Amino acid sequence: PSQPQIEPMVYAGVDRPRAAGAAPAPSRDTVVLVLSGWSDGPLPALVASLEAHFGCRCEAVPLEMPPCGCAWLANPHAALIAGLVAGTIVACHALVVALPAWAASLGIAAVLIAALVVGRRLVALLVRSAVARGVAACERRIAPPPPVLRPWRGRKNNTRRPSSDDDDDDELAAEGGPQRSAVGLVVGFSWGGGVAHALLAKRTAWTGPTLLLAPTVLAMAAAAQQRPPAIDRGSSALAVVAADFDDFCPAPATADLYESAYGCNRVHRVRDNHVLLAPQTTDLIARLAGELLASSLAPASSSPSEGRLIRGESS
Repeated sequence: PSQPQIEPMVYAGVDRPRAAGAAPAPSRDTVVLVLSGWSDGPLPALVASLEAHFGCRCEAVPLEMPPCGCAWLANPHAALIAGLVAGTIVACHALVVALPAWAASLGIAAVLIAALVVGRRLVALLVRSAVARGVAACERRIAPPPPVLRPWRGRKNNTRRPSSDDDDDDELAAEGGPQRSAVGLVVGFSWGGGVAHALLAKRTAWTGPTLLLAPTVLAMAAAAQQRPPAIDRGSSALAVVAADFDDFCPAPATADLYESAYGCNRVHRVRDNHVLLAPQTTDLIARLAGELLASSLAPASSSPSEGRLIRGESS
């Protein structure tokens, strides 16, 4: 079937101009990190809506998503899986050549069982590594490297300390490239939602507003042979959208995970499928994204869970 035409979402949040004392509107200095999945789902429409109505920049973070794409082939565990397959084929051929039929059959069965056990473990390690590398990519964008400072050498024949009027002074300055804009919101869809969940659970670079759209957290945890990483209970900076007809992450299990295990009170179940392109779903996503983005611009007295950065805050 042909791809449906994507239209910008309609934001139904706070009207502009804002009242006095309200949080300032986002600008091009505010960045929304976008983490996609095997498909983009509602993200293109959401990005168009955020850029049109808020003027912020949306930056996509490249992710490894096995078995989709080719980026995951650079993962060391992918090479181990390929080596295991090749070794299994060679071992089975050697058994057929060297042993009688009955003995070769037993040997091949043993080799295949061992290969399946080892292969399943390698797949789990591959998924874990792909998620960890995705989290690291997000952290590198959220927390920029510290600047390199050069000392103030002062004016020639003048030893006084610099002042704000000394435009020609060689003052203590930061070097190391242009300053990167602060991240105000992280949006993850499908596999990207699982990576955003892991980023939020790590609690190192980001505890700010996060929007998870049909996150495949349970499926990724099953593939990785581990439990989903725990996040802070009752976070007001987290919103989740789950679809009732989602074959990858069923809404009942996803809603129960975030409501019961994590105490999230902003879990929204919609009558939609995994791609979340129904009109009522896209309107809901746009509203939630607008509310979370506005919360990241709250006054400095807000708590860290309401959009502050732990590391890399610009002063």
